[in-house]
Amino acid sequence: MLHRYRIAMVRGERAPLSGTVEVDETLVGGVEHSGKRGRGTDKAIVVIAVEIKEPKGFGRVRMRHIPDASGEALVPFVCNAVKPGSVVQTDGWGGYNQLQQNSYLHAYPVNTG
Repeated sequence: MLHRYRIAMVRGERAPLSGTVEVDETLVGGVEHSGKRGRGTDKAIVVIAVEIKEPKGFGRVRMRHIPDASGEALVPFVCNAVKPGSVVQTDGWGGYNQLQQNSYLHAYPVNTG
């Protein structure tokens, strides 16, 4: 799987992702069994954008470390990584609320869990 990620991430300066793109953020860090959980932890936040291929599969990938999961960090990443006019699928997190004002079609995946 790691090999597939490396191939998908080759030359990040290439053309922006397009079509249907799923974007989500995740926490990266060691296993810790105490303290805060979720978006409020001290772990690093990485946002990931993946081109979705139909009927199944994925295309190119973009990833970036961001300081927090706010709209001020998430929307500029999308604007840099995804071509305007693309369909951007996200979860219900409020940080993505400004996507439509930035020329993206904001959608929610049918199956989020």
